Amino acid sequence: MAIRLKRMVAFIIDWYISFLPGLILFMFSMNQGVENENVSPLIMIPCFIGIFGSFTLFVLRDYIFKGQSLGKKIFGLTILDKDTLSTPKNRQLILKNIFLFIYPIDGVILLATGESLGNRITDTVVVYKAQRNDTDV
Repeated sequence: MAIRLKRMVAFIIDWYISFLPGLILFMFSMNQGVENENVSPLIMIPCFIGIFGSFTLFVLRDYIFKGQSLGKKIFGLTILDKDTLSTPKNRQLILKNIFLFIYPIDGVILLATGESLGNRITDTVVVYKAQRNDTDV
């Protein structure tokens, strides 16, 4: 399977892992409000926590696992700094994922060039873990 396709499937896996807990919390909270025929501010608090938590988890997914989100781990991919070929700095890992909120545009750029907008801006590259220079760990 081509690395571009693996990256796209890894992205979808990460998307669901990040947003499923928030969606479940949101649905549970809203269901409680509908059953009581009253959507009070106390019911909306878990909704906002779930949504904010999901977005935060999505942006930090590569940072949490030091260059490998869960989707990337499944497919044996990792993120490296282009210059040093080691794990990128924390700010690079976080900044890289901020651009994913325009994911339709980012997806088109990835398919066309093989490199996402976030990777271009942060000077990082996604490679198979076997290609990583393990002496830099």
